[in-house]
Amino acid sequence: MKRPEVKFIGTIMTAMLKSHHVHLTVLSRSLEEDITPKKTWERLNRNLSKEGLGAELMRMNLRKNARKIKDFRYCIIDGGDIQKPEAKQMEGLGRVRDGSKKTKDKKPVMGPMITKDRRFVIRGQSTRSLRLHKDSNKATNIKKIEQRTKTPYT
Repeated sequence: MKRPEVKFIGTIMTAMLKSHHVHLTVLSRSLEEDITPKKTWERLNRNLSKEGLGAELMRMNLRKNARKIKDFRYCIIDGGDIQKPEAKQMEGLGRVRDGSKKTKDKKPVMGPMITKDRRFVIRGQSTRSLRLHKDSNKATNIKKIEQRTKTPYT
């Protein structure tokens, strides 16, 4: 990468760490530069809009982390956050069951993971309840299920 791009990435990362935010307006204020936040915003926006910057960052990230990813026994992707009606670019990225919608697909999503003895993550709100057995009508709170499992992760 060229020096201005590297400097921009350092600036934007510093601002994100300072403000714990991703909106450019907030980032520009958090940098507290001698120029107005509007001018800082315009500079950040101009640099962020550069053709091919995002693709180059993705290539660099993949190149840096590819070996580490291969060493993992499994990889966890939270597909629940990618199922958005307006997210056309993410269609088909993963099979996701949205628990808030009724579907005609009666296949058990976790069944293949269990039969192949694969590790997986269930993500849900602590106020939700699940039926633990197919033939059961009783629903158990997900927080109580989590407390019964023998895992260091919650």
